Amino acid sequence: MHGRTPHRLEVFKMGRCKNLPDGTESWVDEESRRRYEAMSEMIAPSDIDAESQTPEDAFISVMGKDRPGRVRCAGSGETLRTWYGSTSAGPSAYSERERQMQEQLKVQEDKLKAQVDKMNEMQDQISQLQSVASKVDEMSVLLSQIQASQARTQPVPVPPPVQSESDTEADEAADDYLDHDVPVS
Repeated sequence: MHGRTPHRLEVFKMGRCKNLPDGTESWVDEESRRRYEAMSEMIAPSDIDAESQTPEDAFISVMGKDRPGRVRCAGSGETLRTWYGSTSAGPSAYSERERQMQEQLKVQEDKLKAQVDKMNEMQDQISQLQSVASKVDEMSVLLSQIQASQARTQPVPVPPPVQSESDTEADEAADDYLDHDVPVS
């Protein structure tokens, strides 16, 4: 096909879809069409996900791994050796992809664990702040109770009596009277 070996996504489509003369496609069944579209979306580059998959990885994600002695969607005559070539190229290349995927998975797990640890740390800080806020509220209530208690037990200050002007004049007249009438001895 075009001077190259088709990848499995192309082989899948060739086996399940027929191109009609009017330019449309006729799929064997709806499930095959749906799976092909899912694989095509995985290999299409997108702005959101910078890592698009290879056609082989997309095929394995949708259809599953090959079983020993059988290559999925390649027909009964194909084996792992005939499809991938010698054992050094096929299984080792497959194992290399699997190892890379395992490493990516490990990196993602480590990131997730770091986020969980950070979230737990934040929850601890929130709990501590809530505890402090609760104690501040308790102290505020106690302070209010103490102030109310002190207001009830303190004697009310009595202002000094205010003298009126008539009382002041009478006192002065009495002082004058005493000054004049008392014989000096």
